[in-house]
Amino acid sequence: MNSVIPGFTRTTMMLSSEHAIERVPRGTATPDSPLSATIARAPARAVSPDGTQTLALIAGEEPDSEVLLVARNGEAQRVLFCGTPCRWTHATWVDADRFVVAGFEEAFTETGEPACEEGAALCVQPVYYLFDLRGENVIRFTGAPKALEEMPPL
Repeated sequence: MNSVIPGFTRTTMMLSSEHAIERVPRGTATPDSPLSATIARAPARAVSPDGTQTLALIAGEEPDSEVLLVARNGEAQRVLFCGTPCRWTHATWVDADRFVVAGFEEAFTETGEPACEEGAALCVQPVYYLFDLRGENVIRFTGAPKALEEMPPL
């Protein structure tokens, strides 16, 4: 992740929120189903250490992105969603109950203004989400805002 966002390390991040995991049913990924094909094209996928679930970062036809958790039986649930201001690039399991999704998101101040200095075309910040399936919660960490043009190309 440091190659995508300079200075990105866990120690440069700050806790920004914690809430319950919101699970939205997305259907069943059966062989030859459209959902199965979408998951197969996911830019990032990771199988849980116990082999019971697959994590998939989905970049849709639209600029929206979502994170799906797919059980061994093919049942898929959306656990994270974002419209245009997000780009998640990494997903990995910590253990059988916890996983991390990381990337960057558009950065705003508490009043809704862009967090970078005036003149930046787009202000982004590194972000990662730590999901705890046993505790049914997700913790969001964010880093210092940067102008998108200061970011290296993906």
